[in-house]
Amino acid sequence: MQFLEPVFKWLTEKYTSATLVISVDSGFASSEIYDLCHEYNVEILIKLKSNAILKKLSDYVVSEFVSEFGLDYSKYHVMLLPRVS
Repeated sequence: MQFLEPVFKWLTEKYTSATLVISVDSGFASSEIYDLCHEYNVEILIKLKSNAILKKLSDYVVSEFVSEFGLDYSKYHVMLLPRVS
């Protein structure tokens, strides 16, 4: 994960008020990446393979999301939000 540190450093210096988010597959989830994200105040999303327990825990959230946004995501986009201290 050493290749990420200069990227995080550059992004946090260039975009000082942005909330940075990294998405990783569960195979890359390690204490090294957690520590690096923590050091640079980068949020981390870990993609997990679906299983019965995760499905049960997420059904309510998915239902709420679909009722609010529907299934057509083409009208939505990701925005950089300012960091809240």
